[in-house]
Amino acid sequence: MTPTAPPRFVGVVIPARNEATHVVRAVRAVRHALTYAGIHGRSSWIVIIDDGSSDGTGELARRALGPTGAVLTGDFGSAGAARSAGFDRMLRVAGDARPLDQVWLATTDADSRVPLRWLAGHLRWLRQGVEAVAGMIEPEWERDTRPRCGAATTR
Repeated sequence: MTPTAPPRFVGVVIPARNEATHVVRAVRAVRHALTYAGIHGRSSWIVIIDDGSSDGTGELARRALGPTGAVLTGDFGSAGAARSAGFDRMLRVAGDARPLDQVWLATTDADSRVPLRWLAGHLRWLRQGVEAVAGMIEPEWERDTRPRCGAATTR
């Protein structure tokens, strides 16, 4: 992709396992981020990978996505394997956008809400010639279950 050429297709892959509490908000946030970045209609697709959920995550995701994406179900065993299956599916969907260097793929987690400017930021980096972006999205933890983390070093 040339540094100034926008992608012809943007796909977002979201692995989920028992995320009924969060998946609808995650989909909504991604859809808002796509709209904010000026990506509409057939030039985008969202795939939720329902990795063996038993809490209705897949059905909630299907309803939240409507015609803007699909749910891929299976027992993938890990977020990485689920993500890989989602990217395989996404590349098949993006086939009309060939060459594949006109495709931008992103991923987040179902327990996260991406910021409104998330994909706009990706595309800004893309226009500057960057081919990959990595970062962190803060999970939506339940109020009293936020993990406590600490680290220490000694010399």
